[in-house]
Amino acid sequence: MILGIMAGYVCHANILDAATLKSVAGYFSMLADIFLRLIRMIIAPLVFVSLVSGLSGMNSGKDVGRIGLRTVGWFICASLISLLLGLALSSILAPGAWRRHESGGKRQRYGEYRTQYRGAERQGCHHACVSGERV
Repeated sequence: MILGIMAGYVCHANILDAATLKSVAGYFSMLADIFLRLIRMIIAPLVFVSLVSGLSGMNSGKDVGRIGLRTVGWFICASLISLLLGLALSSILAPGAWRRHESGGKRQRYGEYRTQYRGAERQGCHHACVSGERV
């Protein structure tokens, strides 16, 4: 990580041309892609070997069932916590509730814009009427 920070700093400080920076970023992107593919390639065999060695070390089927139930319980609890956390954060932060519209570029809540647009639509106007443009 420190090597990556240093390489980024050196590139930022020494390369001023945008085209050169883009080509250098392409090389770093290729290295990052190779690294991620190598990690993905090692994960499946590592998990398989861990599971097989863990199961072979168990004495009875009762132990396997107990560990299996515990694993499923942890999975369900973690999924429930992540689901509740996602729902809570999305309702608190309201992503996408505020956005700029092409009509005038002013910022307004999406619900207000939708209501305003539908009201204008009912009166026979189209999108330009909502933004105040003359048709």
